[in-house]
Amino acid sequence: MKNLAKSLQKAIQHCQSKRFAEAEQIYRQVLDTDPQQEEALYGLGVIALEKGQYHHAENFLKTALHYQPEFAQALFSLGNLRQALG
Repeated sequence: MKNLAKSLQKAIQHCQSKRFAEAEQIYRQVLDTDPQQEEALYGLGVIALEKGQYHHAENFLKTALHYQPEFAQALFSLGNLRQALG
């Protein structure tokens, strides 16, 4: 569990520094171990939003919410995405 937290923290740091490829690689490695890891799914959704890949972003965010329905950040991001798309 400690390694998971470290990996997620490192991916978040990459995202904050706009190093999306590095962050995406870490998130995908986390999902290889735990396909239901909502933080990694959310992170991939954020990266997809940054890339303008709205359909992928929506899918990642909805999947994160499937596994963690009260995930506030994912709910907020999905709501903003849907509002932006009309």
